[in-house]
Amino acid sequence: MPGILRGIDTSCAKKYSDWKYDIKEHLTINGPQNRYGGCTDTQWQKAIDFFRRPEITKRSVVNKENRKKLKELSYGGSQSIPALRYKKEELRAYRDTQQTQATDTETAFFGQVKGAAKVKRLALPVSLLVGITALSGAFVLGNDDGHAYNTFPKMGDTWIPEDVLEMNPLIRNFFENTSMVQLDHRILTTATLVSIASLWWLTRKVDLHPAVRYLIGSTVGMAGLQVTLGISTLLSFVPVSLGSAHQAGALTLMSLMILLIHTLRKPSPSLLKSLPKVAKTI
Repeated sequence: MPGILRGIDTSCAKKYSDWKYDIKEHLTINGPQNRYGGCTDTQWQKAIDFFRRPEITKRSVVNKENRKKLKELSYGGSQSIPALRYKKEELRAYRDTQQTQATDTETAFFGQVKGAAKVKRLALPVSLLVGITALSGAFVLGNDDGHAYNTFPKMGDTWIPEDVLEMNPLIRNFFENTSMVQLDHRILTTATLVSIASLWWLTRKVDLHPAVRYLIGSTVGMAGLQVTLGISTLLSFVPVSLGSAHQAGALTLMSLMILLIHTLRKPSPSLLKSLPKVAKTI
């Protein structure tokens, strides 16, 4: 029982001391014209009179000087209690800042993961179209179709030649008919360019990692360059230099799409589970 009473006395004394300290700090910072919350005008005037009594003011100055002289051991050597308290507050503020930054980073990360999942649903069919277009280009090269219909956008004097379906069976036209093979490649090239440009346009406002956004922009630029190379090669009757550059461009564009799909992959479960732990340890 005496221990319980002693604990109650200690707790009350601490609360009284903290309350008195808060009132004094409020008076020092805000002045007597701003009343401390929870006090009536009469209580506030009594508090002002109390703290302005000469013996209280003198004792406060003496206590302040004595606290500066007190020393406490620390890893940095013997330091005064005010200096040590200041360092502790500084460390606490630094930890709070780091915790906030870790939380913001984690939130941004999960936002970018969701954005990547949205972009991947669009990028997969586009990458498939790029592969099919490159394959159709191989049939153009195999049939030596670059030396036929060296005009653009029309094929000769017409948009669609009359002999696109002259072979039997019908399926042979898509692999052996010069007119059909080149027409297929033109249609697929246009569709690929429009698809990649649409991918860039639809993902402008999606929350993405800067590397993913840069990769999408690079893919759009490469697609435009590849179409330009293809048209230039056709109009120039397929010189070796432009033909080789066009083939290298197709390989580069396919590589960029593969890299984009790989970059948009879902993070591993172990990484996702470690994020909250990382935020707590910072």
